[in-house]
Amino acid sequence: MNPAFWQNSETTLMTKTRMITRAHRIAAPAAATLLLAATLGLTGCPQKQGPAEKAGAALDRAKDKVADTLDPKGPGEKAGRAIDRATE
Repeated sequence: MNPAFWQNSETTLMTKTRMITRAHRIAAPAAATLLLAATLGLTGCPQKQGPAEKAGAALDRAKDKVADTLDPKGPGEKAGRAIDRATE
């Protein structure tokens, strides 16, 4: 819409309100659809580990075992480490 339309005194408030309401009826579902698509796109596909990542994880576990042998960890620290690994 051009600015003259909005400044025209003959254009009633009801007409302007209807036009804005129509725009909201289109924009709100479109925004919700885009948000849903983005969320599913980011979380829908699990990532597979490659050979280098698997080797790195094995080295991390070996390092942790050696560290636990030299300085034993309590059950709380072991549980925290397990949670960290599960959420990676």
